[in-house]
Amino acid sequence: MNTTKNKETTPVNGLPQSCIEGFSQLNLWHHELRQLCEKRLLEGKEETHFLNEIIPQKKAEYFQQIEYLGELTFNFSKKEKKHFFDYIAATGLHEALKGAPFYFHGIYKPRGYAGDAESMALVYRNDFEGADTFAKLMNKIATESAACIAIRNRKNLLRKTFDISKNKKILSLAAGPAQEIYEHLNHQENNHSFLALDHDIKTLQEAKKRNTAIEYGLANAFQLIKGNQKYLLPRNNNLENYDPKSDGKGLKKILIPFKYKIKKLKPNSFDLIYSAGLFDYIKTFSDPEKGTLALTKKLFDLLKPNGRLLIGNASPKMPPGIIWAMECLCDWHLIYRTKKEVLDFANAIPKNQIKTIDVIAEETGINWFLDLQKK
Repeated sequence: MNTTKNKETTPVNGLPQSCIEGFSQLNLWHHELRQLCEKRLLEGKEETHFLNEIIPQKKAEYFQQIEYLGELTFNFSKKEKKHFFDYIAATGLHEALKGAPFYFHGIYKPRGYAGDAESMALVYRNDFEGADTFAKLMNKIATESAACIAIRNRKNLLRKTFDISKNKKILSLAAGPAQEIYEHLNHQENNHSFLALDHDIKTLQEAKKRNTAIEYGLANAFQLIKGNQKYLLPRNNNLENYDPKSDGKGLKKILIPFKYKIKKLKPNSFDLIYSAGLFDYIKTFSDPEKGTLALTKKLFDLLKPNGRLLIGNASPKMPPGIIWAMECLCDWHLIYRTKKEVLDFANAIPKNQIKTIDVIAEETGINWFLDLQKK
């Protein structure tokens, strides 16, 4: 793989000519594929047959082209990648991809942030979803990427962890759609107590529609880092009138105890704690009271003796083409960490409190998990 930064200059939008040409080919590929889909005017079984017939070839073509762009931009700065994103937006490709739900959530971020619960739900469904045939095909191609395969593997790894345990109290932080929990509940006799926490009220609204066996509450990881261990449980199952951001402002604060049960995460309370996709967005600092070190220590303290902590993070094994699609096409940035950097999450924990420490990975190696056991 060529990882040498391309130093060529060009007056075209401030991007190297090779990047402009490479993207132009990709943009043309999208245009021709859209025309092909529009000509067919298919519905129902005929559309499904057509999509299943062409996806192997189109998926291979797409990944080959983005891998080339990934190699060209491998050493681009975040500023340069944002410039590429702005350039792509001006070409109209974002608008063309808008009908594909995964791209819509990735590019337009309707909930205000990348990697929202609906994005993850789309990854888990991994289906032809979208406004038209072209959109359905592009949605499926996206959710067939190496990154999405790794996310599904990550979910399966967590499910196996549940299945080999009995009578455990389990906490999921930044739980999102909590697919691994729902699958466990649907296929196994439940002998666990699950607490799922997320900062997004819309995620809770969707979760309540699926299953009420999970205690699903509101909590912000950055507040936990600061030492605020409270979480909120809406008192009413009708969550349409709940908005914790608004409820916590001005005179509305007075009503919080009436709208929410206020609970607190207590030390030595959980047998298993995991956070699958949160640390990808949190910085590591030398100060143990900040970032990944502080959050890891806070979570570790919540474990019972012999409790287990699993913390996920994307690894440098992510293909360059997928990084290009995430960062330059969608302006979606993760922090990719080496095994040592993941192990360093535990640096604020006294070594005499740790029974075992390891880094494990799902099958592709794209997602690590720091695996800690408390004495």
